[in-house]
Amino acid sequence: MKVDPPTAKPKVAIIGTVDVDARIPLMKGLSESFSVCGLGTEGSLSTVFAGAGFPYYTYEMSRRASGISDMRAFFRLVSLFKRIRPDIAHAFDTKPCVWGRLAARRAGVPVVIGTITGLGDLYVNPGVRNRVVRCVYEQLQKSASHESDMTFFYNQDDWNEMTSARIAPVQKSKIIPGSGISLAAFNPDNHSHSEKETIRKEFGVQQDDILITMISRVCRSKGVLELAKATEAARLVNPKLRVLLVGSIDFNSRDALSSAEIEYVRRSLQWTGARRDIAIILAASDASVLPTYREGIPRALMEAAAMGLPLIATNVPGCREVVQDGKNGYLVPARDVDGLVSALLKISASEADRKNYGDHSRALSQEHFDVAVISRRYSEVYFNLLLKPRNIRRSW
Repeated sequence: MKVDPPTAKPKVAIIGTVDVDARIPLMKGLSESFSVCGLGTEGSLSTVFAGAGFPYYTYEMSRRASGISDMRAFFRLVSLFKRIRPDIAHAFDTKPCVWGRLAARRAGVPVVIGTITGLGDLYVNPGVRNRVVRCVYEQLQKSASHESDMTFFYNQDDWNEMTSARIAPVQKSKIIPGSGISLAAFNPDNHSHSEKETIRKEFGVQQDDILITMISRVCRSKGVLELAKATEAARLVNPKLRVLLVGSIDFNSRDALSSAEIEYVRRSLQWTGARRDIAIILAASDASVLPTYREGIPRALMEAAAMGLPLIATNVPGCREVVQDGKNGYLVPARDVDGLVSALLKISASEADRKNYGDHSRALSQEHFDVAVISRRYSEVYFNLLLKPRNIRRSW
């Protein structure tokens, strides 16, 4: 039900970590109805937020589990919330979604919201250490979710898992697929043929080569080793197939690659490292691939879909929200090298299929992932929560 907004703009604090600037397009959409600020762990982002016209505040938080560090982050966030006095605190990412929400409730923020952006390798790798960390995480997440007014999930699988385990209350949980993609920024019509050719020449890609691009942090659970093996096998059949890996090594990940594995990936794939010109790289590509083990909802696939590309991904939570098998690409089992080989060869074999799949990808983005659509959905929930009698009484 749509609710008419109050006359004054309520204040929303968006909480994240080193990549909280990825929420800026969402914040711009929300700013039509709200006064929005950002909280993150990277001081250098202050200029990015200032350029976008948003206040930005910093706090320290380690990616690793650390009781002392987490308590410092908690009390710093409490202090920030008391200073900023937001009407809504909306936390994204794993640790902010716990400590940010608990701090907001402690500080007396009227409406507290969290978005669980994905369950990651805790729910993929069955090792003893992961099981212990997962148990602790679930207890913390349960406390934060029950203390909150709403918990959002990016995909149906995560919602099912967390609500069936009673970690997140069903009546206070919703699914919204991501924080939105700017279809103006990721638009295939933005880039000329000559621009695309310049990028392809930079990577040594010939006019008749088929360029398939993976954009991701580089660690084991993103499936880079399987893609490296599949690329070697597929190129024996179709030497015109080229696979480009764009992204930096994640040394801090629990499933970081070994030195030998990094060298193997370098030999098997064309690896650019981190790049800022993602849109033009996608525009110059013929397809996109992401053989990940599990996602919340992969921004890389949503951006590729917005650019009108056919997609290859694993049939896992998150990817199923973006890739419709046989309609805009192919879904293959996770860790299945042979399945990846088959998908790479099929998508490189037919220009007509690539065109049809790409058109469907763009249409899917317009309907479900456009930041304007996503921001409207968040806004409606925000206003409904603000207008609940309990939250009106708790306003600053």
